[in-house]
Amino acid sequence: MLNSHTQPPIQKLSPELQLQLVLCLDVRDVIALVLTCKHFSDFILKNESVFGRLVERDYGVNYKRPDGEQTWQGFYKDQHTRKAPICCRHLSRVQDEPSETKRVIYRVASNSIIKCDFCHLEDAVYLSMNPFSESQACRSCVKVKTTEEPFPVQLEVATGSLWCMDESCSRKLGDENSNVNEQYKVKTVLNNLKEEKEGSLDRRRKAEHQLYVQELRREDMKLKHYLVEKAWGRTWMLFRTREGSSLPGKISNQKLARSNGSLDPSIRLPVDKYRPSPETHADIISEKLWLYLQKAYGVQGKPYSEDDLQYPEYARLRGYIDDFKTSILAYP
Repeated sequence: MLNSHTQPPIQKLSPELQLQLVLCLDVRDVIALVLTCKHFSDFILKNESVFGRLVERDYGVNYKRPDGEQTWQGFYKDQHTRKAPICCRHLSRVQDEPSETKRVIYRVASNSIIKCDFCHLEDAVYLSMNPFSESQACRSCVKVKTTEEPFPVQLEVATGSLWCMDESCSRKLGDENSNVNEQYKVKTVLNNLKEEKEGSLDRRRKAEHQLYVQELRREDMKLKHYLVEKAWGRTWMLFRTREGSSLPGKISNQKLARSNGSLDPSIRLPVDKYRPSPETHADIISEKLWLYLQKAYGVQGKPYSEDDLQYPEYARLRGYIDDFKTSILAYP
């Protein structure tokens, strides 16, 4: 039997373990735990991270104004009692500081017409705010769940407004009638997306090199691959690997084409992802990387992909691409 001077075993646990135990409880039980002793009263009510985690667990929201006018405890109470408008949980997955590649695509899309990445027919209206994708969709495709992972939060490029397309939300985000914390989050994201910042070219260089390496290491053999003329690929390589190098111009694939515009079957392609191939005419890149490059730099001439290798005369080139895609298996 414990005397009045003995600390209960549960209080001897580390703060991290105590927090995990609290997160296993329903909010009614959390309040009951607060009433048991001063230790848990202080731990739960004076520790902002506890109710911050409870808000994220129960409402999927991990953002709040940093001005200190509202505590996470007050935030939870407002959401629980519906005293304030419900915040969009999907907005939690949007980065406060969008990637430099997304900033590039936004600037391009704001000044030009780009086709939808999914139907390739209608003009793109929305830019996905998925941290791992810069895909663009038309009004018809934005809600169609045919992508690898439909991302609910989309930027309407023409108006610069964020929208949640999820059926449980389906509204414009951050308007004057929304929760003040949601307004703050939306304002932060949009300001960081649109603002011209010092050193943006260096950040673009690093971001594009990171995207290149990420796609080079991709092991999914089913993804479609594209061809980029070698000279342009070298210019782009200099830009992303050498500080001070200038941006390349539009992608030109004219040297890969015959006089009738079809792909020349006599060109040479690399067969290994990780070995230099100086005697080749083109580089092989993934569809995701191609979609970014064609938007960021533009294309002169026709794009060429595996879809153009259907005739028997292209059997040799299909072999090159198959070897290239499976070459990663040769390395431990």
